Amino acid sequence: ASQPVPPKLGAKLDRVVLDLTTAGSEPLGRLYLGLSREAAPESVQWFVSLAKGQLTTGLGEDPAKLERSNLVRIERDRAVVLGALTQRGGIKRIEPGVTRPKVVPVQPPQTADSNSISHAAAGLLSVRKGGGSFEFTITPKTNPGLDKEELVAIGRVLDEDLPVLDALNAIPAKKDLVQLGDVPPLGSKIARACEYANPDATCAQFKPLKRVVVSGVAVAS
Repeated sequence: ASQPVPPKLGAKLDRVVLDLTTAGSEPLGRLYLGLSREAAPESVQWFVSLAKGQLTTGLGEDPAKLERSNLVRIERDRAVVLGALTQRGGIKRIEPGVTRPKVVPVQPPQTADSNSISHAAAGLLSVRKGGGSFEFTITPKTNPGLDKEELVAIGRVLDEDLPVLDALNAIPAKKDLVQLGDVPPLGSKIARACEYANPDATCAQFKPLKRVVVSGVAVAS
């Protein structure tokens, strides 16, 4: 059974379920996320709307949603889920009189949430302060260094699911070039975007060597 939720997050939680899958549709595990409206009401509403496929900015775009194409980046005891990955970083906007929706950059609604909850716990869930990004972060291990970033905690993974985070954190990922001691030549396009699971040393860092995706999502009752 899961242990009590830390007091700062409150006891009444919204529940969102994520299924994670590796390359070849190999199940990695299921995460039950508990989201605290007490800690971050606007951000939790944003996250729940994203999980339901209902998140919009009110500018006429298709709703953003979590779906099978959403990818996971693994970065120093931190799993970053690209929550609404689409072509060129945008989502489809429907324009009057246009039969084919355009893919344009669209940012999530802004939020005013802020709290002092530390990332010194495994399984903490956080998003960018102020909104403006579809990404969200989960800590597979304690990672208090994230407290220095513009993140706000909105919930946590239930304790019985922490072994799934351990398995996620153990997947080999591309290391950053500074860490490897590999200094790129001046003017090189060393940080260009590359396919996930690409072993090319010049690809962008932190992508897992195994492709990891969100293969299913649900809002639990």
